[in-house]
This record gives sequence, structure tokens and C-alpha cells, in this order.
Amino acid sequence: MSEESNLQTDVLSSLMTSNQALQDAVLKIARIQQATTRATFEALNQEQKSTFCKSLESSGAKPKDIQQLTNRSQSTISRLLK
Repeated sequence: MSEESNLQTDVLSSLMTSNQALQDAVLKIARIQQATTRATFEALNQEQKSTFCKSLESSGAKPKDIQQLTNRSQSTISRLLK
């Protein structure tokens, strides 16, 4: 390989490593955010949970999304959204 080709390979390798590190960081932040959301939800009383779910819904979240965010069953989310 030529020196230019080696340089391109090194740059590409560095970019791929950086991209993987960035993806790992984003996934870690997402897991932390999910854990924080669930912990916050658990700390709320029933009225606050209902308000929280309705707020998410009015912001465009679908019941399935709310279910995933809160780790609650579909029937619980439906009840909280009424």
C-alpha cells in the first residue's frame, strides 16, 4: 500500500472507533435517562402519575411509548390516561 492509502485507512479506522464510542455514549445516556424516568414515575402518587402520563400523551407520546417509559402494563397506562 502507498503512504496515502495507509493514511486513509488510519483515518477511516479512527473515524469508526470514534463513531462506536459515540454510539456507546448515546446508549449509556439513554439507559440512564430511562432509569431516571422510571424512578421519578415510581416516586409519584397516583394523581401525579396520571398527570405525568397525560402530559406525555399531550406531547405526542403514544400509550405504547408511555408504557415503555414507565415500565407499566397497558391496562395501567390506559387507566392513568382516563
